[in-house]
Amino acid sequence: MSHAQVPSALSVLLVEDSPFDSRLLIEALRPATLSGEVVVQTVKRLSLAVAELQRFSFSCVLLDLGLPDGQGVDNVRALREVDNSAAIVVLTGLDDERSATQALQLGAQDYLLKGEIDGERLLKLIRRAVQRNRQTVELEQQLDGSFFQASRDPLTLLPNRPLLLDRARLQLAEARQRDGEFGFACLLLDGLGAARSQYGAVVGDELTRRLAELMAESLRGTD
Repeated sequence: MSHAQVPSALSVLLVEDSPFDSRLLIEALRPATLSGEVVVQTVKRLSLAVAELQRFSFSCVLLDLGLPDGQGVDNVRALREVDNSAAIVVLTGLDDERSATQALQLGAQDYLLKGEIDGERLLKLIRRAVQRNRQTVELEQQLDGSFFQASRDPLTLLPNRPLLLDRARLQLAEARQRDGEFGFACLLLDGLGAARSQYGAVVGDELTRRLAELMAESLRGTD
């Protein structure tokens, strides 16, 4: 006899310093929490939300834009820098939809007006936000992977010539804008072709990779 697979619960981090608004949201989600569909963790400060995201993986964050240690859309930016796998739904007042729109531009998936809290609607909004964010993250990963493959040497994984020249042009332009200086160093390695001829392609390629690792270890991340 087969059994239907029980879907995993949605883990929700509620970031709200108002006891009244927090209680309304928790009550709205109570049927879903009682059924095991949703698990809710609450914090009152942005710093505590950052700490929770660093410790656990959440499906969704319900985020107030007015917190004791964080105001406005910068709250969204702060949490996205910690973990972009959690969907963010912004909690905003009736007179602050402009900030909610700006939050969407910074990576939030949706927003909820505090005066229009309905349990069934809230649950649907959370599900939709989680699904939308999952699709966004997958697309970003695909784009990052495609860019990496197109901009790296396949053997050493170091930046290839087009990427190197592009970064050099950007650095030169920034240096000119601030009347600063720009340095460009080039290291030429001789004998790799001879090594491949004498010891074979496998040994030659391994030597090339090891030299690339040594060069990468000798540079700072900003170089």
